[in-house]
Amino acid sequence: MKSNTKVILCLSGIAALVFCCFFAWYSYIVVSRDSEGGREGSSDDRTADASQTQEKPEDSAGDLRGGVDHGKGGDTADDFDEEYLGYLAQQFSYAHNRITEFEKVEDENGEISCLPIVGFHGRQPGEVESFSSACCDLVEELQELTGFEKIGYFSGEERRYFDITPYLEQYDRTEFYNAVYCRVEQDSLEVWQYDEVPSALSTDEETEEMPAVWAGYEAECSYQKKDGRQLCMVGVDRAAGSSYYVLLEAVDGVNVSVVNKDPYLGHGGEAKWIDFLEDEKTGFSCLAYSGGSLGSLYRTEDGGRSFQPVTYPSAQIKLPDGSLYNPFIMPEKIWEEDGAFYMLAGQGPDGDYYEGGERVYGLYESEDRGKNWRYVGTTAEMSLPVKVEEGKTP
Repeated sequence: MKSNTKVILCLSGIAALVFCCFFAWYSYIVVSRDSEGGREGSSDDRTADASQTQEKPEDSAGDLRGGVDHGKGGDTADDFDEEYLGYLAQQFSYAHNRITEFEKVEDENGEISCLPIVGFHGRQPGEVESFSSACCDLVEELQELTGFEKIGYFSGEERRYFDITPYLEQYDRTEFYNAVYCRVEQDSLEVWQYDEVPSALSTDEETEEMPAVWAGYEAECSYQKKDGRQLCMVGVDRAAGSSYYVLLEAVDGVNVSVVNKDPYLGHGGEAKWIDFLEDEKTGFSCLAYSGGSLGSLYRTEDGGRSFQPVTYPSAQIKLPDGSLYNPFIMPEKIWEEDGAFYMLAGQGPDGDYYEGGERVYGLYESEDRGKNWRYVGTTAEMSLPVKVEEGKTP
């Protein structure tokens, strides 16, 4: 039995030795072939080189400048360039927490190029600033390497492009940032205009059965109607530090029915206020989020049964370095005066924009009952029941 074991071990050792010799011989042949230029036809090796570094060899950099190889035969070069651009976009996305990708685009002359498409997160406060800064980083990190001349943003049929070529010869970050800021501010206001279609999340029924436990829930904020009833924003769920609300009708402080089961359209935060105009049909509410430092405005024209988000333009205030931003990110108050609608937007608890030593509010005016707004100026007063001419600061 012991002799059989020794024979098996001996044969195993011989087999291992033969395998090692064969592997060493094969490795020698491969290395020798590579040293004589044998790698030039291997697309796998080219892909491996691209994944190890963002620096493209000089003889291939020209291929990237056009985005796509148009005349070098076959799809291999195109596939390689697209894979390399995809790698660059992925690394940029990771570093900036913003989805970025390169996309083939054909112009009116039939020319195809690969342009970066940068994700835009919507009209929430601070997004235009963040997006503009990301575009600056994109140009500074990748434009010289890839040669793109436009930056794309928005998705689907709303896609827009910004031509960066006027800013490249004498590139100035602040100048480029402000140009992107103004352009995307204008474009996003057009895309995110007030939607007339009622929210699918609102209820169309006269009343909805209310869980009995909600009867005693306290309102975060409320509006007193002329008939003595109250419309109450009541938090009924909480997750990740945010509350999720329903709009309830209350009688004598007791909640009796559901008016809207999701007034903030799936968004959580802190309900700051709710108010209605004289007709008690048109009303507004503010939802604060990000620890109460930012706020979104919602509008209803059916007494709260449906709400829609409302956007308003940036005041385009300049920071000390000359770059633009909007300090007025918390809707505070809306009222009607002589047929015109006015809104005051504050700076939130972290705001630090002062004029003449006073912390100011942004004043906005609407000519379509609060659906769309234009920036008028600034004021240090919370109440301003007078009409202000455009461009003048009260």
